[in-house]
Amino acid sequence: MTVTDAPPEAAAEENPCAAYSETLKHVFSHILAADDAPLAARLFSAAAFAFEVDSLMATDGPGFTEDRLAAEVDRVAERTYERLWMEQFAVQQPDLELPMSMVQSFLLGRIKHFAPEFRERIEAAWSSCVPESADVTERPFLQVERTDGRARVRCTELAVKYRQRRNELYEALGPQVEAHLTDFTAGFMAARSPENYRSLTSMVQDLVLHVMINKFLLACDPVLWDLQPHPQQADDRIKDVIGQTQAALAAQHPAMENLENMVFDQGLQELTHIGLLILF
Repeated sequence: MTVTDAPPEAAAEENPCAAYSETLKHVFSHILAADDAPLAARLFSAAAFAFEVDSLMATDGPGFTEDRLAAEVDRVAERTYERLWMEQFAVQQPDLELPMSMVQSFLLGRIKHFAPEFRERIEAAWSSCVPESADVTERPFLQVERTDGRARVRCTELAVKYRQRRNELYEALGPQVEAHLTDFTAGFMAARSPENYRSLTSMVQDLVLHVMINKFLLACDPVLWDLQPHPQQADDRIKDVIGQTQAALAAQHPAMENLENMVFDQGLQELTHIGLLILF
């Protein structure tokens, strides 16, 4: 891989993301298309590349130059970040309560704003995943805990149940899920422009949040659960869930921006935090 659309030096210094927009989009496309690695490793590679390029643009960074960008592109081409993911992150089994609280706060907080058919999908996924002890008809199962003036959404049991459902889904239909999510991520990034985000990291984080919501709705989809013995029907269902979710979230673009801003404001844009979201 090479830096192919090098602009004049002054233009690069003024706004590197805008000046090298096509090159950056090409790099992300290259990363996400490498389906000989798990999607999680590719998402981490995209996040690590974004994080390193952002550091070049920081006021206290070494400074953005074409040579430094090329060095980061070389690391991508050498699969450096994918190996790092496989060696250090893929083996982790983190508590998923924080990312689950983010997904549920968004879906349940916006549920009245979605179209009826997507609202039904959310409710079906929720019903198939909440613990039997949860009475969602009488009270909200998500509990808000306040400590030192800060609110935290608690959904421990839900996160545990989701992990179980997700693992079973990947065991039964992992290749199909990965293939369709890969298509989704490629289309998502192709439709985005780096200069429209506060940083490259926030753009990748936006993608990861979309993937998280898709994974929840897939893992907890009762219809897909019943179709697991029927690969072709299951494949069609996976595609349908992702397609409907993509359309629903596109219609809620300002709300998705608010979710991404919330994650940023909470200081969850470091690589280790993005890694936690990828492990969802």
